[in-house]
Amino acid sequence: HNWRAPAGTVLVHKIAGAAAAAGASLAEVAAIARETSDSAGTVGVALEVCTIPGQEPSDRLAATEIELGLGIHGEPGTEVLPAQPVDGLVDRMVGMIQSWAGDGAQSPPLSITSGDSAALLVNNLGATPPMELYIVARRAIKTLTDRGVEVPRVYIGSFMTSLNMPGMSLTLLKLPADGAARETTLARLYSPTTAPGWVPAAPRVPAAPVQVPPSTAIGDGGTPPGPAISAAAAAGLRSAITAAAEAVVAAEDQLTEWDRVAGDGDAGITF
Repeated sequence: HNWRAPAGTVLVHKIAGAAAAAGASLAEVAAIARETSDSAGTVGVALEVCTIPGQEPSDRLAATEIELGLGIHGEPGTEVLPAQPVDGLVDRMVGMIQSWAGDGAQSPPLSITSGDSAALLVNNLGATPPMELYIVARRAIKTLTDRGVEVPRVYIGSFMTSLNMPGMSLTLLKLPADGAARETTLARLYSPTTAPGWVPAAPRVPAAPVQVPPSTAIGDGGTPPGPAISAAAAAGLRSAITAAAEAVVAAEDQLTEWDRVAGDGDAGITF
């Protein structure tokens, strides 16, 4: 189930490989691979077509356009769209995967709805900064959980890339409804591997904010912790800190120039 960006095969390889490493027969591994493939859907999007060695860069996309469903080798996608905020784009991509209707006997329908559980893979198509992948993952997780889909595993990184392509793909792997089968699939995803291309699952934050009880170190009217100083000393300390801060602000231009020479970007205007 893919729109030209088949990063789902990475999950097929991982699960089938874990089964093989655990001693499954060739027939069993083949069946597991087919079942995993039938449970996965992928769609990609990019700002530019990939670089093909020996050929001129493609001018298929304007600076304000993106392409949905294009291939990792530059194959045309399903639609060219105007550049747009990532949240709406991710929602659309998630919906495309959730409602994939299939294209015949070799690719049955894929329906991921409320009450289902799915692993999420956010794949770098080649030239996307990690921070942007996490922005995509943030929205995809929220969208899925808001739609009632549990997301117990999230993979974020460069799994299946193309040369110099700024873009990403989303993959959903629908997990078995049966509890034992689901745990087996998750265990195969989690199974350690020395394959250098495998990026372990990203840590998940709690679904709800953790409630931290208020500190009791300083109660109403209590004595604040730390050394006691007089009012005059406190005033002098405040004056010294304020003067130092004002001096740094006044010296911003000079500090920025020195920082350009040193080259480590943490003083002057940055500070």
